[in-house]
Amino acid sequence: MMNNYHTVIVNEHDELYKEFINFPFELYGDIAQRFKSQFSVIDSATCLLLLDGEKACGRLALYENKDLLYNNIPAITIGNYECIDNDEACNTLLQSAFDIAREKEYKYVIGPMNGSTWKSYRFMDDQTQPLFFSENLHQTYYPEQFRKNYFVTIADYISQVDKELVFGKYLYLKEKFAQENIEIRKIDMGNLEMELLLLYDLCSEVFINNFLYTPISVDDFINLYKPLMPLLDKDMILMGEDRNTGKLAGFLFAIPNLYDKKRESIIVKTLARNPARKYAGIPQLLCDMITQYASENHIKKIYHAFMHVDNKSVGASGKFSGHDFRKYTLYGREV
Repeated sequence: MMNNYHTVIVNEHDELYKEFINFPFELYGDIAQRFKSQFSVIDSATCLLLLDGEKACGRLALYENKDLLYNNIPAITIGNYECIDNDEACNTLLQSAFDIAREKEYKYVIGPMNGSTWKSYRFMDDQTQPLFFSENLHQTYYPEQFRKNYFVTIADYISQVDKELVFGKYLYLKEKFAQENIEIRKIDMGNLEMELLLLYDLCSEVFINNFLYTPISVDDFINLYKPLMPLLDKDMILMGEDRNTGKLAGFLFAIPNLYDKKRESIIVKTLARNPARKYAGIPQLLCDMITQYASENHIKKIYHAFMHVDNKSVGASGKFSGHDFRKYTLYGREV
């Protein structure tokens, strides 16, 4: 049977936009219900739907981010990628994306990425272990589809898992920092918006040198955390506040693993500190404190999630028996 693969650009006013939104549910079946929050298109994007005749076979969204540079070259990103396991279908979909990128005068494409590193990005390299909450569901053949279309690895990431939960080595630092008027405390859930502003200020300062970092507005930052707010546990969000400046010296942001039915695992999503020398040791102290919390609350695993292989937080995780759990890859290619 001859295929008639072709792509169309759709937007929210088109009838076919429903096909774009619903295609993942056709591709993944019932499991999609569990991960459906990851399928929505975020922000304005050029949405491409792949059809075989009238049947949806794939989709992607092209995101333009004026601040995104790769090797000092403006880059466009491919996000929300879904496709059937068929080389011709994949080629048709991706080639259409490359054509649009060229029309828009971009010379480099990065994917998968929903516009920036603040949003969903990366393919996991294997799915032999169960997903933990906040990992992106995708088909196992997607990395190979990208490689067959001449994408190359531009960054590697890793998640590690601590099953030993040994703590205590760095707890003495809490008193040391207290003497310097640096308070290690839990997030104040009754004053959440002000707390998020403190987090925003530190993230904007600390992450600026991260690979492919682009700035984000404070409103967009707060909106990123809004869906997580009902899930937040004050005991898992630790903040080191410098009382002399009113700013954060560091923080650890962890959440429950909602995919763990027994609730015996948690995820450290973000660990950061102000680079000033006087704050050295705060990441180790915060990791020690969250490990103590886990050990005392029947938690058996701590995932340290999505660390760039060159990121210093990999070293902090390693100090707490962090063993490799899963690797992830971000791809790019010239067009």
